[in-house]
Amino acid sequence: MNLGNATLRSVACTRPQLAHTPSRQSIAASEDYKSFSDYASEADSSLDDRTTVLRWHTPPSHNRSNTGLENTQSEATLSVHRHKYDRSSVAVPLGVRFNEADLKVLEPTKTTAAPTKPTKPTESDTSPPTPGTDDTPYIRFAIEQLTRSPDASGSKRPVSQSSEETYPVARIIPDEGLGYMKKELSKQDSFHSEDPLPSESFEEPETFIPVERPGESYLHPDLDFVPGVLRPISLVSLLLVCLLMVGALVFCFTWSRQDHGLSDYRAASNGQYFVFGYLPQLIAGLLVLILIYVENAILRVMPFTAMSSTEASLRSKALFMDLFKTNFLLPRLILFKAANPLVASCLFVFWLSIFTVPLQSSLFQVRLFDTGGQRTWRWVAVEPVLWVLVGIWSIIAASVLALCFYFVGRRTGLKWDPVSLADIFTLLQRSNSLADYSGSETFEGRQAFQDKLGERADRLGYWMTTKSEDVFYTIAEEGAETRRYSIQQGKIKEKAPEQLADRMGYDIEGQRPLRSVTNESLREKIFSPGIRYRSVPWFLRDTYVVAWTVVSFVLLLAFLFISFFRQGVKRGFRPLVDTTTNSIGFSPAGFLYSFIPSLVGMALFLSWQSIDMYFRALQPFANLANPNGASAADSLLLDYTSCLPVEVTTKAVVSGHWKVAWISFISLLSLALPILGGGVFWAEYFPQIGEVRMAGRMGGFYTLVAVLILYVLSLLITWPRWKRYLPHDICTLAELISFVYQSPVLTDAAFQDPRSKTDLVTRLLSHAPGELVPGRYAFGVYFGQDGKEHLGVDRLQRRHYTDMLVTTGGRM
Repeated sequence: MNLGNATLRSVACTRPQLAHTPSRQSIAASEDYKSFSDYASEADSSLDDRTTVLRWHTPPSHNRSNTGLENTQSEATLSVHRHKYDRSSVAVPLGVRFNEADLKVLEPTKTTAAPTKPTKPTESDTSPPTPGTDDTPYIRFAIEQLTRSPDASGSKRPVSQSSEETYPVARIIPDEGLGYMKKELSKQDSFHSEDPLPSESFEEPETFIPVERPGESYLHPDLDFVPGVLRPISLVSLLLVCLLMVGALVFCFTWSRQDHGLSDYRAASNGQYFVFGYLPQLIAGLLVLILIYVENAILRVMPFTAMSSTEASLRSKALFMDLFKTNFLLPRLILFKAANPLVASCLFVFWLSIFTVPLQSSLFQVRLFDTGGQRTWRWVAVEPVLWVLVGIWSIIAASVLALCFYFVGRRTGLKWDPVSLADIFTLLQRSNSLADYSGSETFEGRQAFQDKLGERADRLGYWMTTKSEDVFYTIAEEGAETRRYSIQQGKIKEKAPEQLADRMGYDIEGQRPLRSVTNESLREKIFSPGIRYRSVPWFLRDTYVVAWTVVSFVLLLAFLFISFFRQGVKRGFRPLVDTTTNSIGFSPAGFLYSFIPSLVGMALFLSWQSIDMYFRALQPFANLANPNGASAADSLLLDYTSCLPVEVTTKAVVSGHWKVAWISFISLLSLALPILGGGVFWAEYFPQIGEVRMAGRMGGFYTLVAVLILYVLSLLITWPRWKRYLPHDICTLAELISFVYQSPVLTDAAFQDPRSKTDLVTRLLSHAPGELVPGRYAFGVYFGQDGKEHLGVDRLQRRHYTDMLVTTGGRM
């Protein structure tokens, strides 16, 4: 490398130091200045130049010490000449030269004297301000440069009113032609026009957006689950059974017409009598049980199917649809308004099946035929009854076929069968619509729920939020905000939405109620025994249970007295109506004493089904009312409402729920009442007295009496205890959600996106993280996620939480 004549000299000090060269000319006064290198080459000529532009010196803001300058002399440090300020002299700045062609010459107010010899400033220099010039713009500029953010040049921050008030003189102080004030105003205008942000930042709330299934994924299965009994193979099997029943009826009609009856009557043959006197209604009774099971499955999934619909009008009724059948005696015509008309029609047709048992009990009669001078008694089909049965079973078959097509590929919104409380709680884990249930745990009837929630159209399905692409599954309201939580003193608490803060009396920043720990009106209700133990089905209230029991005992005694006094049933009694069988097989006496007893027995059977279903549904809450709580297997996972009677009895015996086991057993046993009642009485000719009387088949009659006695005695067991009383009913989704809408149980890890029913059961039966035993659950007063007291279901004990208050203690 050729460096020419360059030489290296050492620096006078051992450490580099920065030397400040004060300038007496304001940089803001001119944009045309020269560097120090220019000054180094022209310093001499500038001193001798008589036409140098004269400027007033800008006084330094404060004096600087020259100690550092005197000790740091090198080739890179120029000598700085300072001039003592004198009002009568004009000093030429040594560090700056101006373009003489562009600047206007300013004349001093006094005659300029000869330049004085430069001297070093002393500490006593006062540096008075420039006469006739307001220094405020320069001071403001300097302060602004010192206080602004380093990246201010690259950002555009809005100027709020508070920032403008920092320098209130900006509106009245001129900028002496420097243009600084004009630039500041234009800069502020550009900030307001380009970025018109409010004085307080506003964050857009995070809302829910419904989405379809995100591709083929095990984590996000199709929401088209239907219970096994509603799947095509089950419904097609039921359809074939109904068609076989229709075919058998048509065969009986044809055979009876062509062969003068079906078979000869043999009075001593008990087997033959069983086939014609008991078997038809027995088959009908079993089909009725299957249809009830199918109907319960339909009712169980229809609210969720409606909630997953795209029609808001249908979704708005989903919360108030029954989850299980509560009235077996009368049809639920309200389903035509609340559910799909096709499904409602099918359920009404299924209700007609209850008449098939009494009708089939009167399907066959005995008729006297005279063939070739020989008189023979033969079994014949009663044609009017037969064609009525053909019509009923035909429309039942058509309804089953319609349901088969309806549920094939139907979006039900379900991953698995919602048969237990835990299955429903899983759907609420990330719901954003629970805040509207405030205070609903103390509502009295369904109308109160409809008044408060009637306008809702919650949707069941997959969701994502406006700030996250994570897809999750829940019941939620489209466009509503997400539920926000915070951890305070180890407790998870829900943050109140800002739009509800005023209405709820809630401190958003402090995340606590403004007035008290809980709403006083709600507090009075949840601690009131009159509300806590208010609701029980009307037919299980004390007055009605006593009435049913007394009336049933009286009727049973009367029946036994009439039946056994002077052996009235065995010897027969006069029918009071014609006993002759006509050409179409109809006998007034035979129809009357078979159809009516069977119909009465069917009413008793259906009445007990309502009792049985309510005890099944109430059993989880009865276990939760235990002061010691209940395990998940005995409470949240109980699925009695979705089981057949035999299955319920077996499960209840294994679980030790003896009352449910016995009541379920009686519900199945009571089916014998219409079956036996339809065949126990028979028109028989007594040659001793020469007349036809109605007599009883004593084997069937004794069995009927035994079943009746068990039925009446079991009414005493139906007397519900306090633990089965609730503030309101539990038949609908809205009523169940009201008991958990603020419960911390929804935030438990067990309910956080389980992949399957097996996964959910495994989580609930395992102990929670940090605990040694599985959790126990209870129904009582708990502290909700909003910090208030509520009545409902929660874990009995939680870390950092006050234990639940279960008030059933001495009233079990």
